[in-house]
Amino acid sequence: MKIDEMTKKNKTTDRRVIRTLNSLHDAFLELLSTTDLSKISVSELSQKAGINRKTFYVYYSDVEDLLEELETRLISKFMPILEGIRNSHGIMDPYEFVKIFTSIINEDVEVYRLLSKRQLLPHFITKVKDMAIDVFITHFDLDKEPDAIKYHYFVDYTAAGILSVLSKWISDHSSMTLEEFTDITMRMSVNAFYGLVDNN
Repeated sequence: MKIDEMTKKNKTTDRRVIRTLNSLHDAFLELLSTTDLSKISVSELSQKAGINRKTFYVYYSDVEDLLEELETRLISKFMPILEGIRNSHGIMDPYEFVKIFTSIINEDVEVYRLLSKRQLLPHFITKVKDMAIDVFITHFDLDKEPDAIKYHYFVDYTAAGILSVLSKWISDHSSMTLEEFTDITMRMSVNAFYGLVDNN
C-alpha cells in the first residue's frame, strides 16, 4: 500500500514528502510483521524508514497515530459503496454490495491479516461496523419507525455477525477461498437485508 493522497493537515503533495511517508508506512508494516505495536519505537521506525526522529514528528505524534492513518486509509476504500447505499432510493442489491465489499477486503488482505496477527483487527472491525450500521439505519429510514430500537438491535446483530465471519476469514488465511467467503457472506447478507425489509 502506497500513500498517494494526503488527508492529514499540513501534508503537501511534494514528492519528497510522499517518499518519506511511503518509507514510514512500509517500515511500519515491516516492523509490525515481527513486533507488537507496543514495542515499536519511533527511533526504530525512523531508522528503518531512513529518516531522523524529528522528521517523523513532523507528520505523526506517535506510532499509534501512524496506525490510525493506516486504518483511516483502509476505511476510506469502503466509503463510496457505503455512501452510495446511504444516498440511494429503493432496495439495495445485496449481491452487488457483498461482491464489491469482499473485493475491497481482498485488495489489502495481507495488511488485514497483519492487523489480525497483532490483535489490532477488532478495533478496525468495530469502526467499520459502526459506520455500516449508521448507513443502513439511514438507508431504510429506521429511526422513523415506531419500533426503531428493535431495528437498531437487528442491524447491529446482523452487522456484527457478518463482520465476525470476515474477521475469521482474514485470520484463517487460506482455509477458504475468496469465492467461498463471498458466497457465505452473501447468503448471510441477503437473509439479513430481506429480513429487515420484510419487517420494516
